[in-house]
Amino acid sequence: MEPTRLSRRIGYRVKFARDSKGYSQEELAGKLSFKDRQSVSDMENGKRNILPSELETLSRELGYEMDFFLDPFAVSGEGSFSWRASPDLDSTAVFDFEQRAGQWVGLMRWTQDTLGVTRNPLGYRLNLTTKSSFEDAVIAAEALVTKLSLGNIPAEKLVGVIENELDIPVLFVDTISGEAVSISGAVCHLPEMQVILVNRNENHTRMYYDLAHELFHVLTWSDMKPEHIESDELILCNDKKRTEQLADNFAAALLMPEKTLDNLIDKRFLSDSEHLLQVANKIHVSPSALAWRLFNMKWITEQTKDCLRAKPSNNTDQKPKRFSSGFVLPIHSVIASGRLSARKAAKVLGISLPGLVDLFEEYGLSAPFEL
Repeated sequence: MEPTRLSRRIGYRVKFARDSKGYSQEELAGKLSFKDRQSVSDMENGKRNILPSELETLSRELGYEMDFFLDPFAVSGEGSFSWRASPDLDSTAVFDFEQRAGQWVGLMRWTQDTLGVTRNPLGYRLNLTTKSSFEDAVIAAEALVTKLSLGNIPAEKLVGVIENELDIPVLFVDTISGEAVSISGAVCHLPEMQVILVNRNENHTRMYYDLAHELFHVLTWSDMKPEHIESDELILCNDKKRTEQLADNFAAALLMPEKTLDNLIDKRFLSDSEHLLQVANKIHVSPSALAWRLFNMKWITEQTKDCLRAKPSNNTDQKPKRFSSGFVLPIHSVIASGRLSARKAAKVLGISLPGLVDLFEEYGLSAPFEL
């Protein structure tokens, strides 16, 4: 039997719950009174429908509510996250936030499916592996700037190009943030889509950098799956894993391609940190990021690098709206057409009904429901 979309998704959650409980397929088969493990394997692969009585047993034996297996907005078991977080951030906090973020991604997928939105398979991959050099990552980034026509200031077009040309949704979200700890961003990888999440409360130069860094992971996921939680410390730290060093070099070159630097930097003033600061502000990167990029290109001395790194970042850009128009407008549409209740949408988003009204107002939409 060819698996249906629903049976596959329930199967993912059965496997997730079984793994979290530490059961083998043989052990779960015994709990369900199956003759052998093949029935469990077929269940997890979506090839076997689950009877209501079996679902009750799964819920009891694996310690999950029945809604967990049937929730249309869940991505547990099928969605893999890679987070950029402060090294001191407790992993439990990341896990808790991941559950919230998974609901957002699941809601996005559900609204697209409900509205019949066609997701185009990602056609672009970076031909890079952990054996690639940092120069290979730089070359790949600069080739992507040309291929996607990102122009002289790639940061300004990056979000639109990622969403419209590469068909990768970008969500600007409120994450865990504080003076000492934060989550900067993430990639959520699903079989049929990948989503980039960025902390909208970061300095705008940091947001662009995180976006470029996460794009690297999306485009290399099959060859270099990143760690579940990685350090968000910048830039090019020697103790980072190879994959993260490649991602850092890629992000730097994507936002600061050599052609752009050639056009904007007056070579007569390569030792003038004020001139270089103006360039950094113009292309929406931090002084530190530009300093490292120029130093690695051997354009500036270590003294100039240190001087430029000491300059404060420009942070005059307005904070992005919550989530994105591609996320909020479909939610508004399914509520307005009666296919999703406002109360359910608010619950999945983790906000109140008045908060949902405020979210719609950010995008110039009137609430399609009465408070």
